[in-house]
Amino acid sequence: MKTLLKTSALAGIVISSLFASGCATRCKPSSPYNPPPLEPLSNFTAYELRPVTPGPRASRGWPNNVGVAKIQANLAKDTERLLHDWNQRGAGREGATRTLVIDPEVAVIKHVNVPLRLLTGPFIGNSGVLLRVTLTEKETGKVIAMPEFSRRRNWFTGTMSFGIADNGNLRGVSSLVKKYLANNYNKAAGGPTGGR
Repeated sequence: MKTLLKTSALAGIVISSLFASGCATRCKPSSPYNPPPLEPLSNFTAYELRPVTPGPRASRGWPNNVGVAKIQANLAKDTERLLHDWNQRGAGREGATRTLVIDPEVAVIKHVNVPLRLLTGPFIGNSGVLLRVTLTEKETGKVIAMPEFSRRRNWFTGTMSFGIADNGNLRGVSSLVKKYLANNYNKAAGGPTGGR
């Protein structure tokens, strides 16, 4: 009986905290389309991907910390081959080294994983994430671009998919980052934020 009460109390705390960190509006990007970087990314000769970090407004605690870790894993996997190839090309160039630092920050997150969605269903509400990425020239500190990427799922889609669609938010923002980098390599063109 005591174990049941403790479990119920813990679930209540988690659910309450997630309701408080609602993502209905805060996960929306400022625009549906990111502006282009100041120059094509092919102008650089080296590329560094920094670890994904939670921003000051990102809600901490389980399962949001799990969500941040999954974004890190997805982003590292999605961009590994791309950045490896770019670094190999840059290594063969003559002239001064120019390093592009890719620094991702989770600005807002409300991650609803499969166990939590199965436990709470629609009552936990919507899920979503807003990821901001700062592209900086390492040698000078000059900011080249600050794109942002968003993915959201409403409570109905999350519930009907048993939480699988909620997990898709984490894969979705990573895919958007990779597309932005690839599409701006030869020409500065910008790219979608994923917001609707």
